[in-house]
Amino acid sequence: MKQLPSLTEILVNTITNLINQFVEFVPRFIFAAFILLIGYLVAKGLAIIIKKVLEKVGFDKIGDKLNEVGIVKQLQTEVKLSQIVSKVVYYFIMLGFITDATKTLGVGAITSLVEKLVNFVPQLIVAAIMLQIGVLVAEAIKNAVVSICKSFNVPSAKLIGNIAFAFFLVITLISALGQAGINTEHD
Repeated sequence: MKQLPSLTEILVNTITNLINQFVEFVPRFIFAAFILLIGYLVAKGLAIIIKKVLEKVGFDKIGDKLNEVGIVKQLQTEVKLSQIVSKVVYYFIMLGFITDATKTLGVGAITSLVEKLVNFVPQLIVAAIMLQIGVLVAEAIKNAVVSICKSFNVPSAKLIGNIAFAFFLVITLISALGQAGINTEHD
């Protein structure tokens, strides 16, 4: 009959296994931290370069049109597209390096979570672009409706224009949320 291991053997084996796992994990952790540091430097450098290039070519002029939209004025925010694009590039590059760092750690659950996040980012970017274009189009529709109503001497031209703006904005918002993968249908 086989004899059961003693309590001291169990404790020694358990502590030995913990120490071995720790010794194996530390180099992976240090390498993952190094990957994150390199990723930060690359992402920050590219973000600065992209922001400066976009500012030089006048990319912020598109953002100036967004700043003129009534709803953006009411929020009292300033849209600088060069800054937004550079931040998106920064975070997208960082997510790539974070994915590599989590793979280096060898923790499957964290790697899977980060990969899902990385796969979601392009959908979110497209949704944001759809929303920005939708706001510009909604403002143009509002202005067109107001000017048409004024040309026909309709007394509530601004109200009708605002209703048209809100209607188109809601349609755009629902489409952008759908693009981002958020369910907009009611069951």
